[in-house]
Amino acid sequence: MQTCAKCNKVYADNLKTCPNCSGRRGVIGLLAIVVIAGATWVFWPSSPQPPGDTVPATQVTSVQLAQAFQANEVAAQKAYGGGQVLDVTGIVTGIVLDFLDRPTLHLEGANEFLPVQAQFDKSFGNQISGLSKAQQITVRCASLTSVISAPMLSDCSLVNTPSPASPSVSGVDQGQLISQPNQPAESQDVSNLIQKEEELNDLCRDGSGDDPKTQTFCDERDKRVSLLKAMGWCYGLPDQIEADKKWQKCNE
Repeated sequence: MQTCAKCNKVYADNLKTCPNCSGRRGVIGLLAIVVIAGATWVFWPSSPQPPGDTVPATQVTSVQLAQAFQANEVAAQKAYGGGQVLDVTGIVTGIVLDFLDRPTLHLEGANEFLPVQAQFDKSFGNQISGLSKAQQITVRCASLTSVISAPMLSDCSLVNTPSPASPSVSGVDQGQLISQPNQPAESQDVSNLIQKEEELNDLCRDGSGDDPKTQTFCDERDKRVSLLKAMGWCYGLPDQIEADKKWQKCNE
């Protein structure tokens, strides 16, 4: 019999190593492997999931998004950025190519000088080429930045696309559209456009000349007036007094 120098336990002469020490090392080693493997499985970072139909999207209109950035860019980025997927509904005001020839849509923003921009991959070129100004569309975008407080959307795709043959009317605040399924589409758009023009006219006339928002209300009202006139609508007849005037078809 021989005594182990490490554990002071006795073991048989025909054994080359102490079974007590070697067994303990084996158990400890096995436990260490199990612990390390478990920790690796728990803390190993999961692969990021690309945005898609399974990722819930935040619904917002382009006007609401632009107004949020105009009011407080930091708060807007916190509310709508951070890797959120956004479904942005807006009126198309421009269709351009960026410096890398990527299709980019301009959507109605807080004012005509700072539209909300939505950038697409070149593979969407055929779809974008079928759009026209004044259409109301919804885009789904996975990235949001801003330049001079104007929202810049990227990694975008089209959620829905109206028929180019019958574009919707521009200039209506998308957040205030009223669903009227039994009313013809054109009549519904004109009704909403007139309602918004009247609201903006009141804000323009009643606003303070020292408040920058007053001029914005007046400019937005004038844009809607131009749209209505382009659609064949007139505000009253030449021989009517101001109190009797209302929006009506010019040929009526």
